Amino acid sequence: FLIMEKYCYICIPIAEREYDVFERAELAKRQVEKLGYIPVCPLDLNEIGEKELVNHTELQMTAWYMGRDIDIIIRECDAIYCCEGWEYSKGCNVERECAKQYSRDILYQVPYDTRKDVKLYDELNAIKNKLCNTLCDEALQEIPDKDYINAVKRDITEFEKMCKKYFDYTF
Repeated sequence: FLIMEKYCYICIPIAEREYDVFERAELAKRQVEKLGYIPVCPLDLNEIGEKELVNHTELQMTAWYMGRDIDIIIRECDAIYCCEGWEYSKGCNVERECAKQYSRDILYQVPYDTRKDVKLYDELNAIKNKLCNTLCDEALQEIPDKDYINAVKRDITEFEKMCKKYFDYTF
């Protein structure tokens, strides 16, 4: 039988965070692989080196990079992985909206600087992605099943407890 490879675009804030973007990208690639996807990183796609990264906004290349990345998301990727801080990045917001409009799976990274244990981090990230996708699916349904909603509520409670216990984070 045929095994389909799934590709996941790494949506990572770059502007104003150039100092650690390569380290964050490597971490994101490993996390995407653990989720069963082949990572597609914009730093690799656009062959951006440290020298180009420092000057990319001055060289007016941002639009070119964004256009190419959106083309890759639409034509080649099954999912997008929104790295920590995506919500503050104009580029990441555009990439996420593109993925949403083209019905790609949207995955979210749990903030990695608050991790205490890699295994727990991975479990928490899996639950967070499951909940986010479930809630998005529910919002699209006109009449959700009551038992299903209760199961989602239990998952949310479990997620909140794990966040409090392992990450000292409260919603």
